[in-house]
Amino acid sequence: MKQENTLILLTRPKAQSQRFAAQITTALPSAPRILIAPLMEIAPYDWPRDAIDADYLIFTSQNAIQVPSDPTGQAAYCVGPRTTKLAQDMGYSVLAQSPTVAALIKRLSSDRPNGRGLYLRGAKISHDLINAAALSGLSLQEHVVYAQTDKAWSPATTTRIASTPDLIVPLFSARSAARFANAAQGRSAGVRCIGLSDAVIAALPLVLKDRSITSAEPTAFHMVQEIHALFAA
Repeated sequence: MKQENTLILLTRPKAQSQRFAAQITTALPSAPRILIAPLMEIAPYDWPRDAIDADYLIFTSQNAIQVPSDPTGQAAYCVGPRTTKLAQDMGYSVLAQSPTVAALIKRLSSDRPNGRGLYLRGAKISHDLINAAALSGLSLQEHVVYAQTDKAWSPATTTRIASTPDLIVPLFSARSAARFANAAQGRSAGVRCIGLSDAVIAALPLVLKDRSITSAEPTAFHMVQEIHALFAA
């Protein structure tokens, strides 16, 4: 793909898209064309975070990391390097970082941490961690701390995307894949999707699946490498 003819379309919530755009720009030899057009936004819930009654917390998303009055020393298990770094920056004591939810379940099953575990999550999830943990003999509690609400593109954004010959669309969740497929209104020509995992690609319609690739590893770094590879091919 020719970089000058290609638009990298980022559909995650604004703050996450901005961070990923910075990673892409740093990695590529020349400035790419990037459009941040969120199809979801994060709406934190108001809840008594100072009353957390748990011996350790579980974070599978950066969006769930909300700070009580003093998180220092509060143990946590995290999925992904960015979630881990944010938790550490906020003062949590991260016991382990896992690349995926499945890997996290294996780690918890191995560690068998003492005390009460609390999973802080969004209203919509792609993996049922609580039931998966139960199958491994782990009893966890959960609390929903934010919602992911849908957004629609403006007419101007829709027109710009439709008029661009080639699109690269990094997709980080099955829900974001489904949202993009709906917003794209059947377009497949010139579109290359990059999925964080096979489960993300599976959420796309067949016309987009056939033109999609899965990241070598489920990290933002490897997603950027896949974008670089498309331009280098």
